[in-house]
Amino acid sequence: MCMMSDGTLWAASDKGKVYALKKAGTSEVPKLYTAEGKRFSSMTPSTDGQIWMGTDDGELMVMKTSSGEFSDLSQQCDMNGDMIVDIVCDEYNHLWVVTDHQVKEFNPANGSYRVIKSSGGSWPMERFCAGETDGKRIYLAGNGGLTCQTASHDLESIPQKSTTHITFIYNGDGSLCADGILPASASNIQIQFSTLDILDCKYTRYAYKMEDVDNDWVYLPAGQNTAFYNSLPKGDHRFWVKATGENGLWCTEVLETVITRQPHWWETWWAYTLYMLLICAAVCRIVIMYKKYVNRRTTELLFDSKELIRMKEYAESADKGESVDDEEYIQLDRMLKDKACQIVVSNLSNSDFDVNAFAAEMHMSRSTLNRKIKALTGKTSLEFIKGIKMEQAGKMLLNKTASVQEVMTLLGYNDSKNFANTFKKTFGMSPMEWRRSQMEQ
Repeated sequence: MCMMSDGTLWAASDKGKVYALKKAGTSEVPKLYTAEGKRFSSMTPSTDGQIWMGTDDGELMVMKTSSGEFSDLSQQCDMNGDMIVDIVCDEYNHLWVVTDHQVKEFNPANGSYRVIKSSGGSWPMERFCAGETDGKRIYLAGNGGLTCQTASHDLESIPQKSTTHITFIYNGDGSLCADGILPASASNIQIQFSTLDILDCKYTRYAYKMEDVDNDWVYLPAGQNTAFYNSLPKGDHRFWVKATGENGLWCTEVLETVITRQPHWWETWWAYTLYMLLICAAVCRIVIMYKKYVNRRTTELLFDSKELIRMKEYAESADKGESVDDEEYIQLDRMLKDKACQIVVSNLSNSDFDVNAFAAEMHMSRSTLNRKIKALTGKTSLEFIKGIKMEQAGKMLLNKTASVQEVMTLLGYNDSKNFANTFKKTFGMSPMEWRRSQMEQ
C-alpha cells in the first residue's frame, strides 16, 4: 500500500488488482484497475502522479493515475527476474528497486541506473526491507547488516560521450557478412557491437532497433552486446544501436548503419515483372473468353427472338383456324411436336406436371396448346401427356428388375389404381399381363 500527496490510498494485490481507495471524508467511489497476470509485491508513488509497482516475477511496472494505463519498464531497468521486495522513490523521483540480491537506483527520465553491491560482490539481501525518511536518505537492511544511501542527482548528469561500433555480423552458418550485406538465405543472424571500452565492458549496456522489425528499442542486460534475428525481409534496413557511458547514462550519440538482405530469385524485379505478365495474360484470357460468351449468347438470343416471332405468327394462324401449307410452317409443326415430346419426357417423374404446366413450358396459352396438339396428333394435351408416359411405361416394364410400383413412381403417378386404369386403357390389359405377354413373345 502507499498514499499519494492528495490523500488517495492505493493498494495492490498479487492478483494483478490495483485499488484507489476513497479519500477520508469524501463520498468518492473506490476505483479498480487490473493488470492481467501480474503478481504485485510492492508499490510506491512518485511526485509526477504515477504509481510504481514491483512483482514477484521481477517486473517493474508503472501506472498513470490519470488514465489507469500500465507500462512495463523491466527491460529499461535491466531486471533479471528476481522478485522485487520493495520500491522506494527519493526526492529526485529516482526509484530504488530492491531484490533479494541487489539494489538498483533507476532514473526513469533517462533510463540510467546504478547497482549497489558490497565490495566483495553481491550482498545477500533476503527478507530485505527498505525505508525512506525525508527523501534524502535511503535505509537498506538485510541479513548482512544495515546501510544508508544518500539520494543524489548523479544519474541526472550529462551522459559521457561513447562511440559504438558494429564489430561483426554473422550468418546462421557461421559465415561473416562483410559491409552489412546478407545473402538471400540468411537466418539466425547475429549482429555484434561494442564501444571498445575494455575496462567497463561488463557494465556497459546496449539498446538496438531494426527498421521494419523492432517496434521499439530492445534493451540488453549489462555486458551483452549481440542482437539476434531469425530472418530479415529483403532489402535495406536501418539499424540503430546506442550504449551507456562510464557514468551509466545513455549516450546521446546513436550509431546508424544499413543492413541489406539480398532477395531470393522470386523476390527480384524480373520475377515480379514475370508475375505481372502472367496476371495480365490471365486477365486477357478471361476477357476474351467472356467476350466470346457474350457474342454467343447474343447470337442465340437473336436466333431465339426470330424463332419466337415465327412461332407467334404460327400460333396466331392456328388460333384463326387458317391452314398453312408453307414449308417453313411444316417444319415448325415438326419442331413443335418434338419440343412437346421433350418437355413431357423431361417431366415424367413430376407428379405436378399437368396441362397448365405443359402450356407454360411451351410458352403458349392452354387453349392454343390444345388446338396445336389436337391438330398435330389428334389428341388433347392431357391425352398427349398420358400417351408419352404410357409409352415410357411399356419400355420400363420390359426390364424384369423394375416393379410396377417403381415404374409408376418414375412416371409421376401417386395413385396405383389411376396408373393401372390408364395403362389398361392404352394397352388393353394390366401392366403385369402386358409384361407377361411381352416375355412370352
